[in-house]
Amino acid sequence: MKSMTGYGLAVINNEKWSIEVSMKAVNGRFLDLRFRLPKEYMSLENDLKKKLQAKHFRGSFDIYINRKIKDESQYTKISVDSDIAKKWAQSYKKLAKELKIEADLKMETLIKNLPQSLKISESKSIKSGEKKDLILVFQQAITSLEKEKAREGLALKKELLRLLKELLEEVSKIEGFRKKANLLLKEKLSNKLKVLDATVNVSEERLHQEVLLQVDKSDIDEEVVRLKEHIRSLKPIFETKGSLGKKLDFYSQELLREMNTIGSKSQLAELTAVVVNAKSIIERFREQVQNIE
Repeated sequence: MKSMTGYGLAVINNEKWSIEVSMKAVNGRFLDLRFRLPKEYMSLENDLKKKLQAKHFRGSFDIYINRKIKDESQYTKISVDSDIAKKWAQSYKKLAKELKIEADLKMETLIKNLPQSLKISESKSIKSGEKKDLILVFQQAITSLEKEKAREGLALKKELLRLLKELLEEVSKIEGFRKKANLLLKEKLSNKLKVLDATVNVSEERLHQEVLLQVDKSDIDEEVVRLKEHIRSLKPIFETKGSLGKKLDFYSQELLREMNTIGSKSQLAELTAVVVNAKSIIERFREQVQNIE
């Protein structure tokens, strides 16, 4: 079981470059990946996304990558246009000869008057070694994030199991009130029907059938059985791998639905108090489930 929240950080630092990758994950219904990359890494974004998608199913991620180049010379390119330089020098000497002046041509003169013969440019593409380091440090950041999410997931698991234990105790209390609630309802209905029988002639058998029918409608036995079954079915889920959040959220909704039904049927103050407490436990359970991937 993994939490949807966590933080991961990894850095590679050598004589050529420094690359830092940080990841922050928070709750989210779907998988949302937001990258902040240097422009030189834009072409690698899809490859990096696939590595995260292979490990995560839900959550909102912010990924920051910082790049610092220490040896700029490896990205600098100097190009020389020797043809245009030769033509310029030939023309320079020819003109000097025609004008009968001394043609003392130096390299500084050539570069100063013909800057286009020597061009300095920076390569925008990253080297294969830098790409390899980026992939490595990105994977290290994912591993760091996974450890944090697993650690928080373990704490969530303990809390959820504790809440289920509390809920099961409340369900047992509800089950204990079931017989008393049915007897109270039967007594109330019998009294009302006796009053009715005083004005309208109704057979004893018919009155008895009506009481049983109403008691059966208000009986909470089926809801209690389903609550116990849901709790029993929940526990093995905590031991499975993969995305569990949506499945646990579904069960929490089912628990709340059964408890609401019991509350609507209750005509016993003590039972209603237990139902309110049980609903509070389920709500806390559901809140914690929202943090699970």
